[in-house]
Amino acid sequence: MYQKKEWVDEVIDVESGETIQRGTPQSAKNFNNIESGILDNQIASSLMLIAISQLEANLAVEEKVETFTNTAKYPFNNSAKTISISNTRTNTNYSVDTEIIEHVGEVGDVVVYDKMINGFKVRFEGSAALAKIKLIVTGGI
Repeated sequence: MYQKKEWVDEVIDVESGETIQRGTPQSAKNFNNIESGILDNQIASSLMLIAISQLEANLAVEEKVETFTNTAKYPFNNSAKTISISNTRTNTNYSVDTEIIEHVGEVGDVVVYDKMINGFKVRFEGSAALAKIKLIVTGGI
């Protein structure tokens, strides 16, 4: 870890030539401390850039609006649909938020399941004949 050094100037009385204050020595020890600080800063900056790029990738958002239909009579439901993801993920640790935009009938809960790196399945559990749902995929990169 970098240890800050408070540098001081050497002060000499102009008339007498007497040293009033000794300056900080320009030595290998002091210059190597500066070099270590620069290196520490460079490493920390590089790690921060990596972390930021990973965070940005995990915050990458993909939105889709899909229409789901159900032709089965209550209490049955055949609204399940497979949704493909445009940007293939590197893992299934992504989230899918749902927002019901439009519906005909009671939608009930919207369920996202069987996640894979290139897609997932969605269904609603109510008796609605139709539901238009916005799907917001984040993470997994």
